[in-house]
Amino acid sequence: FFTPELSTKMKFSLLSTTFLYWLSAHVAHSDAAVVEIPDWAPLGQPFPNMTAKVGDILTFTWAEGANHNVFVNPSGTCDEEESVFLGDTSPQTYKVPPELSGESITFACQTPGHCQGGQIVTFSIEVDPEEPEEPAGDAAAPHGHGTAMMSLCAIM
Repeated sequence: FFTPELSTKMKFSLLSTTFLYWLSAHVAHSDAAVVEIPDWAPLGQPFPNMTAKVGDILTFTWAEGANHNVFVNPSGTCDEEESVFLGDTSPQTYKVPPELSGESITFACQTPGHCQGGQIVTFSIEVDPEEPEEPAGDAAAPHGHGTAMMSLCAIM
């Protein structure tokens, strides 16, 4: 029933389909935007909460010569524990990664007194409609974009 030629064509077709699926899941979203955070400086109160989407580029700018920086603060507050330095020259950019879909992320300036003076902003990242949902049921089952490729390779 299966000839070697047919089997090769099927393998190629399966691999092509899997590659296209993987590519569509990893290519930047066409609706990504640049979200400006101008005048990144202490305002006396925190910046209002903002929203962004996966793939958006968050751009922090401040006056030339001003002493500011941008850190990701996992605490969501001015607590500097486990914070990650992005930079201290304007502009600083941050591309929202897919793993933040449905989460929040907080940025702050760690120049003494600046965060406490309001130089902190939290972004809520909208749920990415292109992210596959977790399968209901078996939580231990492997998931992610590589699973289909691993399954296909196991078949071949």
